[in-house]
Amino acid sequence: VVVGAGPAGCMAAKKLAEGGAEVLLCEEHRSVGFPVQCTGLLSQRALDECEVSDACIVRPLKRARIYAPSGGCLCIGDERTRAYCVDRRILDGEMARNAVRAGARLLLGAHIRAVRPHYEGVVVEGVYDGKPLSLDARVCIVAEGVGGRITRSLGLGGVKKVLSGVQLEVPYSPPDEEGVELFLGGWAPGLFGWAVPSHGGQARIGLAMEPGLSQTSPHEHLMRMMREHPALKEHLASPHTSLGFVLGGIPMGTPERTSADGVMVVGDAAGHVKPTTGGGVYMGVRCAKMAAEVALMALDDGDTSAGTLAAYDRAWRGEVGKELSVGLRLQEFFSGLSDGQLDEIVAALAKPEVVHVINEHGDMEKPIELARRIASKLGMSMLPILKALLFR
Repeated sequence: VVVGAGPAGCMAAKKLAEGGAEVLLCEEHRSVGFPVQCTGLLSQRALDECEVSDACIVRPLKRARIYAPSGGCLCIGDERTRAYCVDRRILDGEMARNAVRAGARLLLGAHIRAVRPHYEGVVVEGVYDGKPLSLDARVCIVAEGVGGRITRSLGLGGVKKVLSGVQLEVPYSPPDEEGVELFLGGWAPGLFGWAVPSHGGQARIGLAMEPGLSQTSPHEHLMRMMREHPALKEHLASPHTSLGFVLGGIPMGTPERTSADGVMVVGDAAGHVKPTTGGGVYMGVRCAKMAAEVALMALDDGDTSAGTLAAYDRAWRGEVGKELSVGLRLQEFFSGLSDGQLDEIVAALAKPEVVHVINEHGDMEKPIELARRIASKLGMSMLPILKALLFR
C-alpha cells in the first residue's frame, strides 16, 4: 500500500508495480493534484526524475532577479532554460496515470488514519466512502504530505519545523517574461517571496516564511509585499484581483528515522525538501525510487522488518542527507540576518566574477555545491560565517 498520490507516492507506486508487486495507491482527495499546494517551479532534472511528458509545462524560465531588502538587484541567467513553470494538476495526474498503467490500483477518497505493525507486515486503517477501511499489506510506503500524522504515530519523529506558504495568481506584466523574481528580507522572514510568470499576462506571486519570526500572518505579509515592493507594484495591475489562491506548508529537517517494521516514509512527511528553496518534488521522487527498490528487495527476501528496511534510510541519507542538513543550517543562518546584512550579501553576489560562477554552475537541485563555489570565490573575509557553515 502507498499512502498519498502526490509525485513521491505516485512514483513509489509505479516502481513497485513495475517490479511485479501488487500495489494499491490511496489518495484522500477525490481527484489527484487537488488542492494545489506548490508554486510549480521545477527544473529539467526534476521533470526527468518524474518520468513525464512536457504536457504540464506552462512556460520555460531562463533568468532570475533577486532583490535585496533595500531594492538592489542581482540578475542571473542567460538564454539557457533553467526551470519551468508547470501545472501541478497536470503533472500529478500524469504521474498517477503512469502508476496505474504500470499495474497499480488507485483508490480515491481513502482517508488513511493509521498504519500498525502486524504479523509479517502491517495493517493500514482508515475510512473510505464513510465506512471503516482495513488493508493488510507486506509493506506500506507513506507519502502523506507535510502533516506527518502517521509518521509521528509510528514513533519515527517529525520534521523539525514547517514554514507557511501563500500564493496568488494575478494579472501581472513581468519585467522579463522568461525570468523569476525573488524578494529577500522582511517581506518574507525565514525564506523569500517570489513572482513566477505563468500564463500570458499572469504570474504566481507568493512567499514562504517562518511563522515564529513575525506576528503578522503570511497572507498579510504577501498583501503588503504586493502593495509596497517597488519592483512588484510597478508591474501589478491590481493586488486585489486574484485568479487563483494557494496555501501550503513547507517542511524542513528530517525525522530521526524514516523506516520501521513494514513501513517507509517518503516526500514531505520525511522532510525531503530543500531548505534553501522550499522545493521538494525532485528530492521526494528520487527518494521514492529508493524506497521502492528497497521494498522490492525486502519482498523478494521475505523480510520486511525494520532492520531490512533501514537500508532505505541509509540510501537516501547517503545520497541527499548532506544537502538537506547543510541546507537547513544555511536557511537558519540567513533567517537570522538583518536586512542590512542581506543587502551586503546580494551586493557581493552581484560582482561579475560571482555572477559568472552562478551562471556556469547553478543547479536548482544542487544548491549546496553552488554555495561552496560562491563562498570560495568571495573569500573568507567576505562571508566568514557562511564559509564556516559550508565547510565544517
